[in-house]
Amino acid sequence: MITKRRAVLLVFFCLLFFMNAATASVAKDVGRMRNKWLSRVNKNSKSLERLYLKQALLITREEVAFGQQQVVQLIGQRRDLFDGLSSAKSRNLFEHSDRKILDVGALYIEDDQDNITDSLHYVTAWRKVGDDWLREVDIILPMVKTDAVGDDIGPRRAAWVKYANGDDPESMATELFLHDAMYLNNSEMSKGYAEIAKRLSFIVNSTFHINLTEKQVYGVDDRTIIDIGNWITAEFVGYYLILWQKDEHDVWKIYLYFNF
Repeated sequence: MITKRRAVLLVFFCLLFFMNAATASVAKDVGRMRNKWLSRVNKNSKSLERLYLKQALLITREEVAFGQQQVVQLIGQRRDLFDGLSSAKSRNLFEHSDRKILDVGALYIEDDQDNITDSLHYVTAWRKVGDDWLREVDIILPMVKTDAVGDDIGPRRAAWVKYANGDDPESMATELFLHDAMYLNNSEMSKGYAEIAKRLSFIVNSTFHINLTEKQVYGVDDRTIIDIGNWITAEFVGYYLILWQKDEHDVWKIYLYFNF
């Protein structure tokens, strides 16, 4: 006879099994789309456009492109960056839901003798539309040895939380964001202090409270850090992606804020 405790444990382990199976299935699907992207990037295929959302964002060291066609156009122009991409290795998948994922890893470049000659950081925000996983954000940056670590960002993240629980979106924008920063959420892009302050107007609410908790921080170089974690309110939890860069005064500020 099955006791009540055993029945509860059985249900728990069944749920755990199905959750792990679902996660493995999502990782497999995303991996397949990642490989499809690599194949089409190498061929500079026109069908590459179909792998991106219409409001997709691509950030490289030198350029930024927003919009499906603009992203594909930039990839076509930057063959020096994309030619030779041979493989990708995902380090972490941060699963917001079965339709939204942040994917962090490395891209590898090979020469004609199949020797790996270089590697790049990548962060991709995936969004499932219908049955297909499409790319919403692509950040592709060189790998450089750096001493920049999460400890550098902790106080600035704390400042973000302090401002977000205040009532002054204009000060939040100017104090925490670069002058040419981007805020992307729900496929809507805002650039610069004025537009970002307008997007931050939700903080002017005495009942609103939000916190950020770090999940993973990646030092790209001495002036660039990728920060991924959870935003948490009384009712919801989601993921944030912040690309921090130092300004001309060596102060860490936000170049890109993205969440879902």
